[in-house]
Formats: sequence, C-alpha cells, structure tokens
Amino acid sequence: MSTFGRRSALIVFPALALVFSASCAAAGTSSGVVAESSAAPTASASAATDSTSSSSVSKSALPAATALDLLGSIPVRKETPAGYARSKFRHWVDADGDSCNTREEVLIAESSSKAQVAYPGCKVVAGDWVSAYDGVAVTDPSSFDIDHFVPLKEAWDSGANLWSASKRQTYANDLSDARALIAVTAASNRSKGEKDPPQWMPTNSAYACTYLSNWVVVKSHWGLSMDQSEYGFVAKRLKGVCAGTAAEIGRAHV
Repeated sequence: MSTFGRRSALIVFPALALVFSASCAAAGTSSGVVAESSAAPTASASAATDSTSSSSVSKSALPAATALDLLGSIPVRKETPAGYARSKFRHWVDADGDSCNTREEVLIAESSSKAQVAYPGCKVVAGDWVSAYDGVAVTDPSSFDIDHFVPLKEAWDSGANLWSASKRQTYANDLSDARALIAVTAASNRSKGEKDPPQWMPTNSAYACTYLSNWVVVKSHWGLSMDQSEYGFVAKRLKGVCAGTAAEIGRAHV
C-alpha cells in the first residue's frame, strides 16, 4: 500500500469509528426505552438496577413527608361508636416477659435520667419527666398517666371496632412508635379523655403542631379514619399555623 493509502486509512477509520459509536449510542438509547416499556429486563440487569437504586436511597436521605401530605391518605367517614368498652383493649401487658408492663416500659423510656426501678417485679419509683401536654416537670411517676395518643374509644369509633381482640391489644400496648403512648400528667390526660383535636388541644401551645402531626401519624399507621369535623380541623391548621410540619419517622419506645 502507498503512503497516501495508509494515511487515508488512518484518517477514515477513526471517522468511521466515531460515526459507528454515535450510531450505537443512539441505538442503545432507543432500545433501552423500548425494553423498559415492552419487555422485562434480564435478571442481571434487574440486579444491577436494584443495587443502584438501593445505594442511591441509602446515600441520600429522602425528604420527610409533611403531616398534611399524610393527612390526605386518611379516609373520612362517620364514626361508629356502638359497642365500645375499654375492656376490649387489653392493656398494660408484659409483652416481652421482662416483668415490666407497658406502663413501666414507657416511664423508663421517657425519663430523661436513668429511671429508678424497684425489684422484684418492675415498679418505676423515680426519674425525670416533662409532660408535653402542659409542660409540667416531675420526678415522681405516681402523678403521671400513660396516654393512648389516639384514645381507645376514638380508635374504636374510627375502625378498631372491626379489629380482632389480638390487634386491639397490640394497639393498646404499642411500643413500636414513641408517639402511640406518651407519659403525661394525670390532670392533662383526664382533661383530654376521649376527645379528638376539635374538642381538645394541649395547653402547651409550643406542642400544638407536633400534637396534630403525631395524631395524623398514629391514625395513618393503624389505618384509622377521621370524621369530617376532625379532618377539617386538622387540615385547617396544617395548612395554616402548622404548615410544613413534618410527619417524621418515629422511634420505638423499647
């Protein structure tokens, strides 16, 4: 081959390679779209995609939904109060067999200092607590109640009437999310009673938005409904003075 011929080959082939590469890239993009919409990916491709997705999620925290977003998923319907009895929610059980029943578990978990527990058995006798409902601080747990954040009757009226006895017991002793049960002064707990937010709100105004957010979270988690008055009251405040309040991921009591 002449010198000219060799130079031509060196010039033409790279050009062809660039054209070929561009064509392949275009074809690859096109075929990728078709495969996604019309055919299942191969096992290896799926594994790679899953791995990439998992990695992306673990490395970048997704923004928490707001309480208002979560509120939109809660069904609105009339309450069904007939047949309620507190005894249908067996509570203060010792689910893990450590001698501490649910009440004591919550007191131990919520004390800001190491709670003092009397044994044998399990009786919390001292610690440091602040009641979120009214801001009262105490060291003697005898003046504290453990409140079902969404009261038992409210839960019954909102769907728990259809649950099994076992599920109602799990609800009444829920230590999986610290919002479900909360240690508060007996006075504030008894003031609240069985009331929902339109009927009762904490006197501690700094806790009001958190209270509404937690109410929404507990209802959503347990698949409970809201009546129209309750939904409207909560929605108005989550769109107004409590706009942007996050429905954050909860922590367990134990």
